[in-house]
Amino acid sequence: MTRVEWSTLTSAQKAQYVAAVKTLAARVQSSAGVVADAATIAFKDFVNLHARASPWAHGSAEFYPYHRAMMYHFEQAMQTAGWSGGVPYWDWPAISTNWWSSDVLSSTYLGSPSSTDANHCVIDGAFAYPGYTVAVLDSDTAGYADGLHATTQCLIRDGAVGSAAVSSADINTRYSALTYATFRGDAADGNDDESGFHASGHETIGGSGSDMGNPSISPNDPLFWLHHGFVDKVWWRWQNRCPALMYDYEGPLTIEDPIDLTDSQIAVMTEDVDTWGVTVGQLLNTEGSLLCYTYTSSGSDLTMPAITCPTFTGIPSAAQDDSSSSSSSSSSSSSSSSGASNSSTSTSSSGSSNSSSSSNSSSSSSSSSSTTTVTLADVWVNKMLTALITITATLSFSGSNTNSSSTAASTIVFDRRDRDHEHNVRRDLSVRRDDSVVVDDSPTHYEILPGANNTLLVTYLQGSNQTIVVPAGEKIRFVYRSYIETYTNTSTRYTRRYLDFPLKAYVPTPGAPTNVTAGDPCYQMYPKPTSDNWIQKHQLNANRIRNSEARRMERIDKWNIENCGPVGSNGTVASASADSGASTAIAIPIATASA
Repeated sequence: MTRVEWSTLTSAQKAQYVAAVKTLAARVQSSAGVVADAATIAFKDFVNLHARASPWAHGSAEFYPYHRAMMYHFEQAMQTAGWSGGVPYWDWPAISTNWWSSDVLSSTYLGSPSSTDANHCVIDGAFAYPGYTVAVLDSDTAGYADGLHATTQCLIRDGAVGSAAVSSADINTRYSALTYATFRGDAADGNDDESGFHASGHETIGGSGSDMGNPSISPNDPLFWLHHGFVDKVWWRWQNRCPALMYDYEGPLTIEDPIDLTDSQIAVMTEDVDTWGVTVGQLLNTEGSLLCYTYTSSGSDLTMPAITCPTFTGIPSAAQDDSSSSSSSSSSSSSSSSGASNSSTSTSSSGSSNSSSSSNSSSSSSSSSSTTTVTLADVWVNKMLTALITITATLSFSGSNTNSSSTAASTIVFDRRDRDHEHNVRRDLSVRRDDSVVVDDSPTHYEILPGANNTLLVTYLQGSNQTIVVPAGEKIRFVYRSYIETYTNTSTRYTRRYLDFPLKAYVPTPGAPTNVTAGDPCYQMYPKPTSDNWIQKHQLNANRIRNSEARRMERIDKWNIENCGPVGSNGTVASASADSGASTAIAIPIATASA
């Protein structure tokens, strides 16, 4: 099937889609943690399921496959509720400076982007209060609402009308990545979303203090599914650039992730994704035996940067199925002769790696009747079992001025290595839950030594040669390219400590306007910045995000001057707004946030 962009649907199709969502919303919410049959799962069930996995499904390698699996199950449910075809996506970056003008945010469909209601309740459209109410969170997930819905169960939306969202050009830069880690942002900074496009869809369009703006309960808003359809398309476009990219998957998992049964924090495609009962390997090819979809082209599909495709050595066994195994050798042989030199700028909706997929149209529902139960108690059970494995530590420190962490740090260093090696590391590593050490056999990239006052010093020996100081009482979970994760015995939360990344403030360009408002006939607006709350919830590198936003502002300044000319010395735009929409100037705080 083909997932199409919202604006290309007919009025009848849009009405059919909204009606199907309402049908799911009318189903009785079931016990959280159960992935029910597609014909019975309720819209609100997806909210609780997403909230349960939120601590692990964001800020890690699992982000893209988790949400792809979730979209698949939602699509299956929609097809039992009256919707025919793939779940549509909304290409809001194509209209990033007037996204609020889309009819998806009208009273005809999903309701207005902002509200005059005192609680910012959606009061028009198909999901207006009191006709539509949000999910009731269970005892395990209730705290994730962060104060929302304390007095009302209405859908809360408070989009920043008048503020630009992230543009197509900013998203397009990620297509130059040659590894999954770089595509996500891990290779540089540990971020899921350095460009801010995922956050922008949630926070700018939904509002910072809204259901969409909450990382855990955002599926309460039907906008979530149209937005994450686009997020998945971005990953899909990158995957389809080269055969090797389609099957590239690596990076860290977050602490206590229940899929991480060996507690190694290494993401591999043989693992299940949280909640959904499928492996990462099953999700990498969207035209394999489980999934069966592609995406249409849309307005934000700019010409991607030219790249040289990495050499493709064949479909990994973890990603093979009945449909792909027969094409593995032919794909491998065809790309081995061209993979090292295959430069691509294609934006077509099908990639060179999809040779095995078109015959699987009937298989997409193969697992729709399976039932998987995931509860937070599973975490305790999994960790209890792995705690029974007792192995001798291989990393120790000498001297009396050391805290217990110095000989008890559970530490992994990540580097770029092939999947077979990565699999062997997971299989062969010595793991013990409490006070143990996990060390891989890759080249030494870091050194851990005791510091003053029972601190630990983690020094990166290659590249930056920087040292991260771990405070007394904290233990190391793993060491990654530019950050480490630490924890304490008294807290279930982890802390990411990043390498020093200097904050480089926005430098205004002389002659560039500083108060561009919505609807200006020429000048571009600055996108709304990511909130501190979003950065903290996703454990992102705040300075990296703020620097990215500052550089984006400087690029917009340059474009404005080159294409529209300079303004007066006070930076005021002389021309009046040509649009009757909101006209509030966009203030961009470049805060010095702790990394």
